[in-house]
Amino acid sequence: MRKALHIAVGIAVALAMSRLWLIEPSIVATGSMYPTLLGSHVDLNCTDCGTRFACDARDDVLPAACPNCGYQVDGTESMTAIDGDRLLINRAACLLRDPRRWEVVAFRCPDRPSRICIKRVVGLPGETVEIRAGDLYIDGHIVRKTLSQQQALAVPVFDGNHPPHGSEATHSRWHGQPGSTNWYGGRCDGQVRFVHQAMLPADATAVDQIDWLTYHHRRRGGDSSDVGSVAASVTDQQPYNRDTTRSSIPTVDVIWECRVRAVGSGRVLFRAGDGVDDFLVRIDTANATAQLLHDGQLVETIERNMAEFSSQAQIVVSLVDRQFLFAVAGRPWFRPVNLTPAANARRGVAEIAAGSGSRPFAIATEGPELEVWELQVLRDVYYTSASSQTANRRPAKTVKLADDEFFVLGDNSAVAADSRFWPAGGGIQRDSLIGKPQVVHRPSRLMSLGWLRFQVPDLAKIRYIR
Repeated sequence: MRKALHIAVGIAVALAMSRLWLIEPSIVATGSMYPTLLGSHVDLNCTDCGTRFACDARDDVLPAACPNCGYQVDGTESMTAIDGDRLLINRAACLLRDPRRWEVVAFRCPDRPSRICIKRVVGLPGETVEIRAGDLYIDGHIVRKTLSQQQALAVPVFDGNHPPHGSEATHSRWHGQPGSTNWYGGRCDGQVRFVHQAMLPADATAVDQIDWLTYHHRRRGGDSSDVGSVAASVTDQQPYNRDTTRSSIPTVDVIWECRVRAVGSGRVLFRAGDGVDDFLVRIDTANATAQLLHDGQLVETIERNMAEFSSQAQIVVSLVDRQFLFAVAGRPWFRPVNLTPAANARRGVAEIAAGSGSRPFAIATEGPELEVWELQVLRDVYYTSASSQTANRRPAKTVKLADDEFFVLGDNSAVAADSRFWPAGGGIQRDSLIGKPQVVHRPSRLMSLGWLRFQVPDLAKIRYIR
């Protein structure tokens, strides 16, 4: 009996202490932080590629475009709104230290202090904040995210684990040299998978003569789901918002992830470009070396243990924030290559649309048998200068923060109300900070039992907030 009393008292004390340090705010209501956080939404399932995705429940535009293959999904049978995410917020976090750049924070909304807002910190006290062509600049210099930060904010563009079966299947986004290629595969075992078995001569080094497996970005053409896809640039369109007229700005800030398996000696090549700058990574499995070239000029040669590369290696190639990164098994292999503002000033929207903005990545082999799978393409957040939620306001070109202010932005930039549009410069004062959201602890999913529909906790979606 005494032991049970002690346990009950312990639980009561733990709950009381958790209430001091952790709070559970109201349900996330909007999609301003999508895909990091979900507001009230509906879940749709693409009947072409099988991708399951969320759409803003407040938007009744139908059909909705699948974020993976662009298929127009008629969601009339799935229009029951699902509650937004519930969060556990660590209130002690902001007492111990100031939030860092790219961290998600909770604070009292400046125009409605009774309301709790969740956004991402991008500007720190005393800094001058500016947004140019979708990128963040602090004190006149572009801010470059680490690879893990890029992946935390990345928005999926193509997922090879969900290949389409309808019209777009006849227009593969990955294919070899036109007319003659030794790449074989495509849709295999429910995913996109390719194998190159031919042994190319070791001196086949002319870039234009190599049998590249190249990604071609595409979009569904016309208003009907059965219309063939056409070549297009990656844009900042967000299918979650459904109304795709809100934003469609070409972007070259993209990430490519895949797994590779190389058997035999020779070289494996990775290529990345944005229509202006071109990068080539050449990995020599026989000599255990790797080279990085920028616009044909050697940047760096390194020695590496090829064991992590030769056996189902996870590869990440990134062109984000005017920086090139290449990583194997989560480890960067080269020093980051930072592109200068002068070089990036050459890149215009027309060049992106007409150039290799639709063909940013490619892979090839010179010797080894090569297998490629789990192909994914993602894009970085593109910060816009307007928001559908604040149509009557326009942001200042630059914002100088006070010594106690932070600048915050929503991940879903096209619809987010954030520091770009709030009055008095948009800075969030330090005493308005509540804490750091740590965990999404009670997302829901819709269940059906005959005519009855109800929501239950979705344990698979409980996650730590990055």
